[in-house]
Amino acid sequence: MASGIKISDQAKEMVQKIKVFDKDNRIRLVTFTIQCGDTMIDVDKVYTDQMLGKDGNPEDAFQLCKSLAKEACCFYMLYDCHFETDEGIQKEELVFASWIPDNICVKDRMKYSSSRTSLKNCCKGVKHNMELNDITQLDCESFIECLEKLTPHIVKMEGKDIPGKQRKCHQ
Repeated sequence: MASGIKISDQAKEMVQKIKVFDKDNRIRLVTFTIQCGDTMIDVDKVYTDQMLGKDGNPEDAFQLCKSLAKEACCFYMLYDCHFETDEGIQKEELVFASWIPDNICVKDRMKYSSSRTSLKNCCKGVKHNMELNDITQLDCESFIECLEKLTPHIVKMEGKDIPGKQRKCHQ
């Protein structure tokens, strides 16, 4: 809490909820913003499987992120990313990201940058972290690059094949 901005109980609860599998109402993406007169990080929006397309459409998730980035100055997000490796292993891992664009005022940039660690520390068990500041980074390729630092050879993202990547042949 170096910035003096606290994490709301609702935000802490939502971090725990996204980790739990709920077949009927699975949370896939949560955005957080600084609210309450710049004193607290709280949940902004919650998106479920149904909102992102249950059949796995990565364009939906990344198009949503891009539209959010155009609407909001800054935000943090926790994304339940589903992917598959070239060995046929299906994985679901959380990605914590901050959206702090280069073109915002210095005050907002500092406020979000200095508060990032506090929220990230609430996200125990999240392996992947991204700091995004350009809209071109809100695409499937950027997330694959982040994920492949710990899990190489991703061939599918959100159930869709990744062009130019193929599964290993098992003999």
